[in-house]
Amino acid sequence: MRTSELTDPTSTAEGLPEEEAPPRRRAAVLRELGWMPLAGFAVVAFVIVVAALAPWIMPHDPLVSTSTQRFAGPSAAHWFGTDGYSRDVFSRMLLGSRVSIFVGFVVTATVLLVGGVLGLVAGYAGGLVDSIVGRIVDVLLAVPGILLAIAIVAFLGPGIQNVCIAISIHQLPAMVRVVRGATLSVRKRPFVRAGRAVGMGHTRLLLRHIGPFVLGVAMVQATLGFADAVLYEAALSYLGIGVQLPEPTWGNMISEAQSFLTRQPLNAIFPGLGLTLLLLGVNFLGDGLRDVFDPEGRYRS
Repeated sequence: MRTSELTDPTSTAEGLPEEEAPPRRRAAVLRELGWMPLAGFAVVAFVIVVAALAPWIMPHDPLVSTSTQRFAGPSAAHWFGTDGYSRDVFSRMLLGSRVSIFVGFVVTATVLLVGGVLGLVAGYAGGLVDSIVGRIVDVLLAVPGILLAIAIVAFLGPGIQNVCIAISIHQLPAMVRVVRGATLSVRKRPFVRAGRAVGMGHTRLLLRHIGPFVLGVAMVQATLGFADAVLYEAALSYLGIGVQLPEPTWGNMISEAQSFLTRQPLNAIFPGLGLTLLLLGVNFLGDGLRDVFDPEGRYRS
């Protein structure tokens, strides 16, 4: 360690070179974002608000028959028509959105916390800790994701809690690997060596100086994980091993409607469109979060 690295007048008060510190100009980055991240935020925010207010804005009870006509088309009384049990499809769509948002948030928060911590510790500590975490990640990545999720749900039983556990276990390896790789690229930089030289503790180095550089890739992976969780929940419910009927989810609504596609295809089209719009919104939002949280601007032109 050269003395100039610790006494450089361009360094911050904590001994970290100013050019290496994460920039504090995220407001300017927000102004530079294009329309896609804003559109993605609008879509995701709209779905979250609708899911939160669903019990109060549903025009009909989604679990009981509300019409005398099966497979009715859209009308003033039933905006999205009715299904094979004369239940209002629009009300079932609203209630199903709550399941998708709940699973997405629970899985994302779990994976970001657990996977982020494991990735940071493994990348920073190295040695035996890194080897143990790396081998566990390799084993989990060797199993196809959907098969792993199906196996876990089949073992634990159907239900929204077990679905969240299965998807979280499936997503943990990717988050650990991404965060570990970013930590490895940062831990040998001069400002980290300078922090160690001035006696900075490991926890402070990880949380205050390495963490902000890793946050960008972690947030991007988290948004991808959110979309992945919504999609996997729909797939498991479609297969009949996720959330069980008569509780509506977009996945089991499509599963119910597939036998009657020639008679009333809208019953499958509407939940499919809901999934598509939510996933597009999350991915557009992820692009914006990548630019906002990226400390070095390496993803921006």
